[in-house]
Amino acid sequence: LKSTRRLELNTLSKPSRGQPPIVSMAEQPPAMRVGSLPGMVTLSGATLPESLVREYLDHLGLVAADLRPDLESLVRLQEAHTTRVAYENLDIHLPRPFRAPLDGVSSASRVSKQHRGGYCFILVDAYSALLRCLGFSISLHCGSCGPEPTDPNKWGNHVVCLVHIDGRAYVSDVGLGDGPRRPFALQEASWCEEGFSFRLEDRGSGVWRWVHDAAGAFPGFSMDVSSSARAVHEFERYHDFFCTSPDSQFKSSGVVLQRATPEGKLIMMSCTLKLKPPSSSGETAKVLKVVTSCEEWLQAMAENFGLQLDLTPDECLTMWESVLHYDSVWSQKKIAQTPNPVQPQL
Repeated sequence: LKSTRRLELNTLSKPSRGQPPIVSMAEQPPAMRVGSLPGMVTLSGATLPESLVREYLDHLGLVAADLRPDLESLVRLQEAHTTRVAYENLDIHLPRPFRAPLDGVSSASRVSKQHRGGYCFILVDAYSALLRCLGFSISLHCGSCGPEPTDPNKWGNHVVCLVHIDGRAYVSDVGLGDGPRRPFALQEASWCEEGFSFRLEDRGSGVWRWVHDAAGAFPGFSMDVSSSARAVHEFERYHDFFCTSPDSQFKSSGVVLQRATPEGKLIMMSCTLKLKPPSSSGETAKVLKVVTSCEEWLQAMAENFGLQLDLTPDECLTMWESVLHYDSVWSQKKIAQTPNPVQPQL
């Protein structure tokens, strides 16, 4: 098991004399509310080599000849992507942390050649590049995942991909982990998908709010379509914050992997693999497995998320120690949140 990864972290330069000190990203997330293009600006045209497109589609179990730039094909693409490409934050927790570059070719190669996933910036970067190669027109917009009212510093912590078909815009988001498996129109609506209840609300001035199912891992996200980004690399500073800041939610949460299935959302937090059903089922998350060794953990990732890390044996053990640490933190947090049992009266 050899690792060829290199440390690719941006560093903050020191201010020169007479200049105010640079505020560290660890102290304040680099909010991004507005893209570089005013309005809803569509992007089209192939940006990936044909061979890479074939590899990407092969990984998704699809063939280019069967796809058209229409809604039916978009549904097939998003379902395949959310099912076969994992939402994961492994790079941040590697013994040698790796900061994935944001450019379509690199992100698409990561998915198709390495069979890796990522979080929103990486996944949307790859997916939107693939869509353009298949003849779709897309636009990219600033989003904010989290509760309402939206924290101004959280704008730009998510990138939203709209796909434009026959004069209508559809949200096709593969970067949410436990979000919808199918695209939905940019219009006010409430709907049910495989038992999960979703809602989209128009907040005016180009701002829309998607509301998650009650069983979702987060309340929802807001998006502002009054401006657009030229490419996902415009979100570089927030990507850097997620990868390098000690305040990053991806660092504090430990290793997290998610994948959509027709039965529910498959989630692995540190040592625990569970299946989260929709709220309509009335059931709670079912624990499928609790791994107790490094070998079991690697096997669970490979079997359930299609992930195989390119690490040396020593690096694997270091990674496993980190997984155990965050599993302990998570367990202690659950205990702290559990009400104290009633003590018998003597």
